[in-house]
Amino acid sequence: MYLIVNRRKEYGAGILSSRGQMKKFMEQIGEACYILPCSLHELIVVSESQGRDAKILQELVREVNRSAVVSPEEFLSDSVYFCHMDTGEVELCSDR
Repeated sequence: MYLIVNRRKEYGAGILSSRGQMKKFMEQIGEACYILPCSLHELIVVSESQGRDAKILQELVREVNRSAVVSPEEFLSDSVYFCHMDTGEVELCSDR
């Protein structure tokens, strides 16, 4: 499991919009991954080989978001995403 944040520790989830940066990250970990948004500032990344069923991961994200751990201002999404290693393309798991 990995945590994506930037040096400023602000708006680190913005990496999702950069296919090039996501591809570099996938190359570093060596495989595709599931992305669980924690907030606007950070993302949890679970490698594909370690990932559970995407529906289970989505339930986990929803539960954490509903438990008031994440402030409404920093809430990003209840969705789980998948990032392809070869392209860095990010898609909703429901689209897979």
